[in-house]
Amino acid sequence: MFSVIYKFIVALFGKIKNKNIMANNEQYPRFIPDKPTGDDVFEGQSQTNLANNICEYIRSNDSASSRGRGQMPRIIGLEGKWGSGKSNVVEKIKKDLEGEGYYTFTYDAWGHQEDLQRRSILETLTNALIEDKVLVGKVKIKMRNGESKEAEWKDQLSLLLSNKTTTITKPQTRLTGSAIWGIVLIGLFTILNIIINQLLDNDYISLSWKWILLEYSPIIVGLIVAGYYRYKDKNWKNVFTLLTQKSDDTITEQFTSSEEPSVMEFKNWMHAISSHLGRAKGNKKKKVIIVFDNMDRLPSEKVMQLWSAIYTFFAGSEFENIWTIIPYDYMHLCDAIYESGEDGKIKDSDNSKFKRFINKTFPVVYTVPQPVITDYNKLFNKYFEDAFGTEEHDQKHICQVFMLFHVNPNPRTVISFVNELVAMRLQWPATEYRLQNIALFVLKKDGLLYGNNSLEENLLSDALFKDVSSFYPDQESVRTQLCQFAYGLHDKSLAGELPLIRLLSSAVKSGDSLARFVEQPHFISVLENILAKEVTIESLGNAVKSLSTLDINSLSEDDKEKIQKKWDMLANLRSEASCDRMQFDDAVETIIHHATERRVKDMCISYVNAIQTCEIGKGSEYFFVLNKLKTCLDDSGKDVKFEDVIKPIKLEPKHFVEFVVAAGKEYSIYKVSADNASLNEYVFSEIEKGAERIDEFVELVYQDTTYNLSNLRTKVSNYIKAEPNIKEPRIVSYVNRLLDKGDGRITTRFTSSFISQTIQKIDATSAAGTEKRGVEDLLAMSLADGHDIAHISETIIPRMAGCFEKYLDYSSLLKQSGSQASAYKLLNIYVIKNKLGKTPDVKYAAQNIKTIKQNLALDYSEIFSQFNRWAPEWSDSDETTYTSYCLQDLFDTYKEYLGLFTNGIINLGIRVLKKQPKGFLYSLNNSPNTYWSRFVQSFLGTSFLPELTDNLYGELESLLDRVITANRVEYPDLLNKLLSARKEMSLLTEYLHNKLNNNFAKHKYQPIVFKVFGELLPYLGSDMDNNTARGLISNFINPVVSDPECAKIIVANKGFYLGVMVHCKEMSQDILKGMKTNANVKNVYSTIAVDIDQLIISDSAGKA
Repeated sequence: MFSVIYKFIVALFGKIKNKNIMANNEQYPRFIPDKPTGDDVFEGQSQTNLANNICEYIRSNDSASSRGRGQMPRIIGLEGKWGSGKSNVVEKIKKDLEGEGYYTFTYDAWGHQEDLQRRSILETLTNALIEDKVLVGKVKIKMRNGESKEAEWKDQLSLLLSNKTTTITKPQTRLTGSAIWGIVLIGLFTILNIIINQLLDNDYISLSWKWILLEYSPIIVGLIVAGYYRYKDKNWKNVFTLLTQKSDDTITEQFTSSEEPSVMEFKNWMHAISSHLGRAKGNKKKKVIIVFDNMDRLPSEKVMQLWSAIYTFFAGSEFENIWTIIPYDYMHLCDAIYESGEDGKIKDSDNSKFKRFINKTFPVVYTVPQPVITDYNKLFNKYFEDAFGTEEHDQKHICQVFMLFHVNPNPRTVISFVNELVAMRLQWPATEYRLQNIALFVLKKDGLLYGNNSLEENLLSDALFKDVSSFYPDQESVRTQLCQFAYGLHDKSLAGELPLIRLLSSAVKSGDSLARFVEQPHFISVLENILAKEVTIESLGNAVKSLSTLDINSLSEDDKEKIQKKWDMLANLRSEASCDRMQFDDAVETIIHHATERRVKDMCISYVNAIQTCEIGKGSEYFFVLNKLKTCLDDSGKDVKFEDVIKPIKLEPKHFVEFVVAAGKEYSIYKVSADNASLNEYVFSEIEKGAERIDEFVELVYQDTTYNLSNLRTKVSNYIKAEPNIKEPRIVSYVNRLLDKGDGRITTRFTSSFISQTIQKIDATSAAGTEKRGVEDLLAMSLADGHDIAHISETIIPRMAGCFEKYLDYSSLLKQSGSQASAYKLLNIYVIKNKLGKTPDVKYAAQNIKTIKQNLALDYSEIFSQFNRWAPEWSDSDETTYTSYCLQDLFDTYKEYLGLFTNGIINLGIRVLKKQPKGFLYSLNNSPNTYWSRFVQSFLGTSFLPELTDNLYGELESLLDRVITANRVEYPDLLNKLLSARKEMSLLTEYLHNKLNNNFAKHKYQPIVFKVFGELLPYLGSDMDNNTARGLISNFINPVVSDPECAKIIVANKGFYLGVMVHCKEMSQDILKGMKTNANVKNVYSTIAVDIDQLIISDSAGKA
């Protein structure tokens, strides 16, 4: 009862509202129905023409049938893409044929896709025909058991439907007193309602309370009567009878079938319907048109099911009074039947098969025409104006933008868009929200909400205005409104920043790059806020990583300062953090490069403190953390030194050893230490265990004065002496050598037998077998014991060279040439090439230098480069065997590779030379001494023997005498060498005077003699007696004056030779004139022609 009252009240106020709407004309915006209306909104009326053609086809076919002529099957295909207007064409057909006895039934395939198709089709069709009075009365239909039963259409349907139990309720009306009251009052209300509405519509009366009271007076009376019956009967039974005019008495019949109806039963039913339509004379509806709509909305598998049912019922059967129209999307059906290939296209062969399938199903196929471009605009504007009226000034703008996104829209697409636009406008009614902005949101909505990127990224992307930028010049204000629409926010400022807030917050928390957001409005302010409010110690790492992607060079100075403060803030936050594990925090490195020096220093000090409070599992881990911190500070360019932030820490011996091994030679700068006594004990215990890398630790710290390893040295020495079952002799040997304080050979070492046994376990021929420390010591001890090692790996030789003298002196090694690829030989070669080794027996080296070269296959450059590091010390006894040290065939080699060694050898030769007696180099009628001749020619005139020694002057005189006596030069190289080194001519003056007076002034000599003495005599000068001059002119000058070589000597010494001629000009006239006229020499003498002319006596002077 109360629900009825509520409905009446709603109707009352709805009536008032409707009247107000009518008084104020149409209200916009409003939704437009998405259902076919039969209106053709396209220019050219293409859909109207198509509907007319189909109607005409149906009429002509039925007309031919009534005259007994042949007719086409009554199934029509209507082809068109989804949304192209197929349903609208069907609606237009319905309207056109409705007045001609055609009843159109539309089966919504999409709405019944979950139903059993046969049952659903016949059930919905029959119910619709019964309700619309097309099927009335009784019908006789043959049942599945072969019997025919006559019953009402609805009862027959209940029997037909499979697997269904139906309760049929047949009301029996009782005209009780309350029922009569109900009939009278409802009839009276209906009459008053119609009369008053007509008066209002025609403006005969105006709306007022008295007319409303009159119209609803039957309801008031009904309420009073209801109250009376409630009071009288003490219940509401008669009251409900008053309202419904029905009694509670019903008759129920149940029909149950356990079998699925067959195809034949369905065909029998359709024939019954067709026959009934043909026989029903009083019925205006003689034909039924069944339309299977929305098939192109179905999934592929549902399409196949429905198509099979349709084909079974209608394609192969002839129902005279039933037409079937099937709108379909060609490509959708084809894809449902034949799967597309990898490229998304149907194979040509499958396409051909489907065409044949369509042709077999439909005798007639009509195609919905594609409208022209002007039709699209008209289509859009029609629907838009239906929803928004004609006063919306953004209509043209929205239409243009819509067409950019939908080049060939169909009516359904336009209606969907317009209705979304209406919904958005109702949600955002304020005038500040331009409808064109709302339209852009609707068109971009799918991409914004469901694109590959997040909503925030899509809202901030430049792609938001792709292709529509010219329609939206003020893009940032439009973007802000789109943000408002997306988030449902009326706060404009918050909406503009919200996408950026969310994206930046997500980026900062996940450590993503900020580069893509830099150009966004409010970037710096939003970023500042996020860093200040959202970054915690837990999220610090990702925040630092994210902020580091920001290139501050592209920012303004103010923004740079703001970002710098945030870096300092992050540094402060990191200073407050603790460390739960011994691992370097990458955020520290990044902050070091970006924060200010003061904050960096404070942070690093705090970080070191935090690291040192962590439990140290391995000393190497502690080193890696500190070393990374040091590297970061060194590379940062900031004036923050590592030594200013590190503080000393004492480690356990185990951790200290691990730290030092990891840090290497620079371990001390990290200010780590360990207790000395504990360290000695721990290291020795590790040596006893043969622990890896303990030898490396000793190598690094044995020279560190901070630690006294004497206790360790004693323990190792005693360990060696005992020679127990030593696990790693190499480590023991290596450490023992390092800790040995002497400069010479080690006194405590393994015995020869122990070494021999140990060496047998070492694969000295491979690099892998000799790569560990201490192996070189074992091998060197073996060499010291006189045992060479054949085919030793060359990789161990450098290390042996560094330690062999702890076990074997260099001289002993030098005397062991070894064999091919043996340890002796390779070690000797390496030592020489790299100038290693302490003082060897250089006298032995001098005597055996050629043997060393030959055995070791080295160059003299390498050998002398090695031995020139030492100077030999000669004794007097060494002078007697000088030739064994200063080797004749190496004189020139000595000069080429000068040094302490070669200089000493040469000086030994000089020392012996100076003590040689007269004739040691040359004696008359004998050949020169080969050794000394080579020696003099090699070293005379050098820094070793810059000039002639006294005894060499005597040797020179002997060679000159030989020239005179033999009248030839027999040993020109030696003579020239001696002559070139003369510096003190006074030592030869007496000799030359003697030769001038006794030989050259008295006897004639060949030019060869002149060529030797011609340059020596001028040292005596031309001051001599006339007799001597005449003899020199006649015997020494005149015989050679015409020789070109001799002429050059005369010209070079003109002062002497022309001075001699001055003593006897008359005697020299022929010589002088010949000097000017002799064709062989006149060119030579031309340079002194003037001097010659002064000596020639003219004819006039002679006559006088």
